[in-house]
Amino acid sequence: MAPHEPLESTPWITTLLTDQTYITTPMPSRVPKSSTEDNFFARTLNTPSTIPACIMQYQRPDLSSGENPGDVKRLRLFVRLAEDITGYPGTLHGGVTASLLDECMGLLLGVRGEVGPAGERSRDGALAEVPVTAYLNTKFKRPVPVPGDVVINVWLREGGEPSTRKWVVEADVRDEGGRLLAEGECLSEPR
Repeated sequence: MAPHEPLESTPWITTLLTDQTYITTPMPSRVPKSSTEDNFFARTLNTPSTIPACIMQYQRPDLSSGENPGDVKRLRLFVRLAEDITGYPGTLHGGVTASLLDECMGLLLGVRGEVGPAGERSRDGALAEVPVTAYLNTKFKRPVPVPGDVVINVWLREGGEPSTRKWVVEADVRDEGGRLLAEGECLSEPR
């Protein structure tokens, strides 16, 4: 793994990227905006020496079983980690780990259509109130090696009902061998 090589050239990632139950899409928060929105991931962590590459996929809803296009329940993000985001030598800083988990859990809500600019309607027809992280619990299981490639798996545990407008989302960080490195749980609700 070299920082300049595309993630798609990593064999274990290539295998997962070919899973036809997932749709590959750009990570929205890696795209610089005209405002300061998403600057942390679009600019600060989008450098050759921090996080030089990301690939996002979300699981295709099963429309044949009556699921709606917005019923996305799983998302994963492949991330290349470089040397300028370490805490201890060769280990990802815990704050970056927590930030990645938080961002990915928010991305799932975005793919589901639960978030959008204030004043727009969300997929359930309610006026969009941007959900924010009310709490984030992070468990560090093993050091996350840097440099290295990881996958962050995200899934909706509960929520999204129009009456509550709250979502509980979980995620984990795994390495090439599938070893659990970190896990997180968050509650998102409108501010």
